[in-house]
Amino acid sequence: MLSVKQAVILAGGRGTRLQPLTDTVPKPMILMNGKPFLEYLIGLLKENGICEIVLLLGYLPEKITEYFGDGSRFGVKIKYSISDLSDETGTRIKKAEELLQEFFLLTYCDNYLPLDLKKLVEFHEKQKTMASVTIYTNKDKITKNNVFVDEKGYVITYDRTRQAKDLNGVDVGFFILSKKITEWMPGENFSFQNVIIPKLIENHQLSGYLVDYRYYSIGSLERLPLTERFLQPKKVIFLDRDGVINKKPPKAEYVKKWNEFEFLPGAIEALELLTKNGYHVYLITNQAGIARGVMTESDLRSIHEHLQRELHNNKAKIDGIYYCPHGWDENCECRKPKPGMFFQAARDHQLDLSKTVFIGDDERDLQAGNAAGVKTILVTPEKNLLQVVHSLLGSTANKRIDTYYTLFESLLETYMKSDKTRFIVSIAGCSRSGKTILAKKIQEDLKGKKIPSTIIPLDNWLLGLNERKGNETVRERYQYTKISETITRLKHGEKIYPPVYDSQTRQVTQKKNSTPLYIEEHGIGIIDGIVSLDIEDVRNLSDYHIYVDINDTVRIQRLKEFYIDYKKCSTKQTEKIIKSREIDEVPIIKKTKDYADAIYTMNESDFT
Repeated sequence: MLSVKQAVILAGGRGTRLQPLTDTVPKPMILMNGKPFLEYLIGLLKENGICEIVLLLGYLPEKITEYFGDGSRFGVKIKYSISDLSDETGTRIKKAEELLQEFFLLTYCDNYLPLDLKKLVEFHEKQKTMASVTIYTNKDKITKNNVFVDEKGYVITYDRTRQAKDLNGVDVGFFILSKKITEWMPGENFSFQNVIIPKLIENHQLSGYLVDYRYYSIGSLERLPLTERFLQPKKVIFLDRDGVINKKPPKAEYVKKWNEFEFLPGAIEALELLTKNGYHVYLITNQAGIARGVMTESDLRSIHEHLQRELHNNKAKIDGIYYCPHGWDENCECRKPKPGMFFQAARDHQLDLSKTVFIGDDERDLQAGNAAGVKTILVTPEKNLLQVVHSLLGSTANKRIDTYYTLFESLLETYMKSDKTRFIVSIAGCSRSGKTILAKKIQEDLKGKKIPSTIIPLDNWLLGLNERKGNETVRERYQYTKISETITRLKHGEKIYPPVYDSQTRQVTQKKNSTPLYIEEHGIGIIDGIVSLDIEDVRNLSDYHIYVDINDTVRIQRLKEFYIDYKKCSTKQTEKIIKSREIDEVPIIKKTKDYADAIYTMNESDFT
């Protein structure tokens, strides 16, 4: 099989459609969720086995070379070919000829889609043409088509004006090319799209690999918000319904009414766990009973409304329901084993299907998931939905870490594998469990590794005593919205001047600290706060979640010492405060243990 290990990225243009953003940075360095778009593209290529990347630069090249360097920080080798700003795309490729491998992947710097390079290479080898290009089928008509691909997979028409009739797709880049293509290139300044693509078509040497994955672009200002949403990290699970959530009816029979719907053991608990851990859950289900006339779409809606109410009562939810009402002989795009429902959900919610999981129960589910590029797991009589979810999340027992060394190595490994511009660690646990001690220890050891870090103490966002009503839970005492906004801004590289809270007087003594909080590029922000795993936005922004556990007897003794020795409270006042916190704080915080990636139990030696 052909091996493609090199990618060449056209990244030299001026990016005039993105002005004024591109007045000071080149187009691929536009920030998406706090890091350059080009960093996402390089991450995608690396995930597909690309080892070497050649960047073809022209406009403000130093902005790119200074950020990416030799690529080692991103797990790839990066080479640069820098030419005049006036050079067109074809000329840039020609000038990089000495850097090109025998076969390479050519991409634009402003398009992204869930590439499966292995499938693209298999298609290219089957077609036996000099070049292949990825074509988005554009079934949702997000833009005008510019390509026609015939039934044999050959590109017949390429129209950059998008005026020709009967076009059936959009060129999104991701070409597989032979280095021999340079022999077709003229000596004068030329465009790859205007000169080489027409020549390939004329000689029947360009194949079109059709994909239903929607592509996302930074080609114009109006496209940026949608692309940024797509690139945001999301935890997504797709579920089949019958046989996964509820008991599957016999063949050719259907669940037609709510009283025929019977939850399978552990299904509700599994959905509660997914909801609690911040997953978006989407249902993907064939419902041919509608086509057969034994039930109506209204009947199905009623079943799903009851299902959602039952889940809501158990603190669980399904974020979206996709169903196919057609019969097997209607040749629709949505009935599994076809992947149409997955693609529709991806378009509706800006999902990268390659980063999602589908849990089904039969061969059709497996085929549909594979066709959509979704990791697919089947439940079995021996392993139900709850057990699969436990495996995905990792049981509490598997999260427990006995030694600080193991904890730090786990955190460091996660950081090194991450492609985040700024990495966030959340440390939660009950009051006086040792969170601050742990945060400082981690910071100290990161310094030894030459990794910059900043501790973010959430107590700065406690309400002052004069602002409290006296009957709040821990959720009302902390300003959740302001904390979420602050962590978001820090993740995007802003400097934040937090308020100052005096724990002894329990008052906000300064509205703005003179010393800012700031997370350096490729640095780590360490959130120190009992509620850090209880705030959904903060959980989602965090890349590693630690829950600090402690023996209750030790914890309460430390609380007493804190209030009596430090705050100078009387024994009676101290007991009253502790009793109150055991009611309005401890149960809430202990539940957040379920969100942790690591549960570390503090020992007496940690406090010395």
